[in-house]
Amino acid sequence: MGKWMIRILTCSISLGFLGGCAGMDTKKSADPSRKPARAARIGAVDEARKHFRAAEAAGGESAAPFEFYMAREYLVLAEKEFNAGDYVGVIDMATESKTYSALVLERAGGGAK
Repeated sequence: MGKWMIRILTCSISLGFLGGCAGMDTKKSADPSRKPARAARIGAVDEARKHFRAAEAAGGESAAPFEFYMAREYLVLAEKEFNAGDYVGVIDMATESKTYSALVLERAGGGAK
């Protein structure tokens, strides 16, 4: 009677463990097409940096302080995500930075002051 109980418990634990691991998504089996290429991430950060510098040169800090600081913070976050190896976050943060930089340029008149 004791051997049957041990076998039943062992099978139950093994099936529970295997069932818990069934939904795991490992790096090897993850879909590589969902991960943007390194060049795309570098390009996104560079574009955001270029737009932010233009907004800064246009006097955006005084013309639109909220948008200016949001653009700066999103750029900082994009750079941190890039350095951490995040795939999707980099492009998302860089896009937000570019959006806020464009608002700064619009409110600052678009030219250097």
